[in-house]
Amino acid sequence: MENVDERTKAQTGTVLDAHPDDAKLVSEVHASADYVICPHCSERIEGWTRDPRGFADTCDSCKKPFRVSQDASIKFR
Repeated sequence: MENVDERTKAQTGTVLDAHPDDAKLVSEVHASADYVICPHCSERIEGWTRDPRGFADTCDSCKKPFRVSQDASIKFR
């Protein structure tokens, strides 16, 4: 697995610690709820407010259980 700086560089073109020491730090992040796609029925399962990787759940639509791979990629919008 890549380290955080390499992933950040690949996603944004910027390495986090490449900014001057006097740059203000963000101390609070507001995340919006996200979703995963059910591997059984392809319905969106909304309401995830944290990284879903490694967690298990049951689809609200088809009621079948699923697990989110620890290595699943996250698409940023």
